[in-house]
Amino acid sequence: MLGLNERLKDLANHKRNINVGIVGLGQMGLSLASHLNDIKGFKVCAAADRNLEKVNQLGEVLSLDLEKIYTFIDKSKLNKNDESNNIFHKIN
Repeated sequence: MLGLNERLKDLANHKRNINVGIVGLGQMGLSLASHLNDIKGFKVCAAADRNLEKVNQLGEVLSLDLEKIYTFIDKSKLNKNDESNNIFHKIN
């Protein structure tokens, strides 16, 4: 772990990030996302939770544009008459 801060600063200076995905947006997941978002060199690029409200909370914590957040819908719950079978939906 020695030199980690310098390496992260070097990544940020070269416009590169360590992309992070977080599974589970409970108290620890939201806190982790918030902390990583404040560290140059890290970028939270994906998150998953069964509760859609937690995804909305993550958007608030990270000040994200909700128009850019997509959710995954279980294909078995799709409308059978919907021919597009799109399993990704924007949060409105």
